[in-house]
Amino acid sequence: MKKAVLLGAAMAIAFAFALLMGDSASARPPFKKVWDEMYLTEGSKIRESVGEKGSCNVCHAGTKSKKNRNAYGMALSELIGKDDVENAEKIKEAFETVNAMHTVADDDTSPTYAAQIEEGTLPLTTEEP
Repeated sequence: MKKAVLLGAAMAIAFAFALLMGDSASARPPFKKVWDEMYLTEGSKIRESVGEKGSCNVCHAGTKSKKNRNAYGMALSELIGKDDVENAEKIKEAFETVNAMHTVADDDTSPTYAAQIEEGTLPLTTEEP
């Protein structure tokens, strides 16, 4: 009986710990929330192309690991990180900075990320790298 109680208590503690720790990917919804608020506005072309809900694949490649980023996500990761999770203003500034960049580094004739967002053609990267 004593072993069963101890086992039950250990399982309850492990379950509570798992709930508190959660999934590491769930720590970053503010990044997506700011992006959605900035660009998925009523009538925007990017909203039409991705649907009313944004996708993590705006910045990430595939679904296996959120460490896999596309070019847009890599540029953002140089400006914002996990310490900026609650800083909506810094997140917004990072999006604005990256959106002014050209999609092909060192090619001023390539479109900017902002132009792709405006045209609704910012590619969502669903393939794993």
